[in-house]
Amino acid sequence: MQTCGQGSKQLPMCQLNKLAIEYEASLKQMVEEFNATIPDLHLVLAHGYDIEYDMITNPQSFGMCILMDYHVD
Repeated sequence: MQTCGQGSKQLPMCQLNKLAIEYEASLKQMVEEFNATIPDLHLVLAHGYDIEYDMITNPQSFGMCILMDYHVD
């Protein structure tokens, strides 16, 4: 299982991915609320997590290729 963090604070990567998705959803809601309540404000949220995750999991769709097969257990 892949983990991230140090010492006793290591978390499984799937849990970190879930937290990142939840954070981005909350951030999106905050941006929408700010735009609705503050006149003349126009914040834009770029979905960076989705784009980066897609690049990592599907590099061929971005014109990249895998040069060597490397796995971390």
